Amino acid sequence: MHNSRWLDAVIAIQCQHGPREVPALTHPQCPGLAVTMSHFGLFGVTHVASGRSMGGSYERCGSAARELVQWQQIATRYGFSWELPGDALQGVFREHAQKPVPFEGGTVTSMGETRPLTIGEWRGFIVSPLGTDEFPWESPDQGPWRQVDLGLAGLAALADIAAQDAPDQPDGCPTCGRTDRCRCAKPTSAVARTHFARNG
Repeated sequence: MHNSRWLDAVIAIQCQHGPREVPALTHPQCPGLAVTMSHFGLFGVTHVASGRSMGGSYERCGSAARELVQWQQIATRYGFSWELPGDALQGVFREHAQKPVPFEGGTVTSMGETRPLTIGEWRGFIVSPLGTDEFPWESPDQGPWRQVDLGLAGLAALADIAAQDAPDQPDGCPTCGRTDRCRCAKPTSAVARTHFARNG
């Protein structure tokens, strides 16, 4: 059975004719993101602050939950949060696009060499309609909800790796983690005020 800490929510998503409220699931370990159902039986991951889609569309809620946890694994590994304003989202994508995904199963083989996909490559793959796998699994030990539980359990290890990398990196914005100019709303903490004093 999948992790029981998922919470029901209502999230506004961006649509062709403006924002629309839809049913959603959030998880306390994955702040700033939600699994949303844009139409009956069609699930995806939404950036809560902007209402924008993060990646693919799925017939199974569990497949979208797996993608949400993978986005959180990326944020945890590289030391930033998805709780950032919508206008900062594209900058975060650009900043991290060439970094390797920090989870299993995201690899590519070219000319006999296997390497991790970059975040940009992985995002391109999940957005593609050919990049989804909707075949049902036969066992509760397999499938997307099992991968969700394993991914959530591994977040602490990724945070430890990110903490080990942190001394080699300059201080970033506490909201989005960027080290250059960010567009986050002006925060109130002393650390964040220092960041904004330096970076605007």
